[in-house]
Amino acid sequence: MFKLHLMMSFADRRRWRSARTAADLGELTAQWLESRIASRPGYTPGHGPDSETTDSPALLAALLLCNRGGFVTESSQPGFRGMGADGHWRRQRAAVQGFTNDPDVLAVLRGVAEQHGLMIRVYGRGSLSLALGAVVVTERDERPHTKFGRSLASEDVIRIWRGAGYRAIHAMHRAWQVTLIDPAFGERDLLWRVLTEAFTGPSSCPRCGCTPYEPCHDGCCLTTHGTETLCSTCAYGRPGLDAPDDFGDGDQDDFEDFDGEPAESECDLCGAPFHGSRRYCTQACEDADAPEPDSTDQADSGAETEVEHFTVLSEDPWTTAPRT
Repeated sequence: MFKLHLMMSFADRRRWRSARTAADLGELTAQWLESRIASRPGYTPGHGPDSETTDSPALLAALLLCNRGGFVTESSQPGFRGMGADGHWRRQRAAVQGFTNDPDVLAVLRGVAEQHGLMIRVYGRGSLSLALGAVVVTERDERPHTKFGRSLASEDVIRIWRGAGYRAIHAMHRAWQVTLIDPAFGERDLLWRVLTEAFTGPSSCPRCGCTPYEPCHDGCCLTTHGTETLCSTCAYGRPGLDAPDDFGDGDQDDFEDFDGEPAESECDLCGAPFHGSRRYCTQACEDADAPEPDSTDQADSGAETEVEHFTVLSEDPWTTAPRT
């Protein structure tokens, strides 16, 4: 029997197909990590990040800041030592791998690795790190189980981002592939702490003072909201605040208190609960649920239609090869 949960929703497909740049992919990845959208290319549709990611405030905060700071993460894992869910003894190194096409961001990542003794692998754009190879980051019963840091071939990049706009995929082809690994096995937050500090400076919320290591009582993580770095509770989840508008542009209206707590609503598109009187939780959902434009008016001209803060091309990106 056909299972709908195995398909990405129309709204999510439209968002990912709208992506044109690495920055677009980073923003959408951050929203997926925040559970603001349900699906991400390369993962089972309708399933968010693993619990080992969401259960670690320090890890989640670092990933959000990296993705919105120019380092688009593809996979990560926390450090761990103990009995795994499969009943086997495991030990893990904290590690993250992703893409950047910004030389300044690459310099930051190299600097972080050198200053704190992290292992780093960089491939692409004529990098000389190819001979270093992948690193074992997980051992199961004292045998190598998982490796990070191998060079990704073209088909691997397409597999990871299949479903995104072809221009964004082309940007990933041209990006540096970067992996950072804590050399020590076990549970420590060195990697996430230094990445958080590298992309934000002070790693605390300026509104409530919480940090990834001492989060709010209801759990939170640092995230970029407009021009500020706030914890997710202050940015989106505090009762009495309006729902965030399109992709957190930081308008003052986001922070205006109501006289009392508004009734909780459900988004007409994605079903997410939010406080407010609107039909949609965000402007992004409202735009995604809008009627389709008349495609016949644009088919011959090759015009582009603005969706959210991305652009959807009128031509089919899977029948139009990227130009190199």
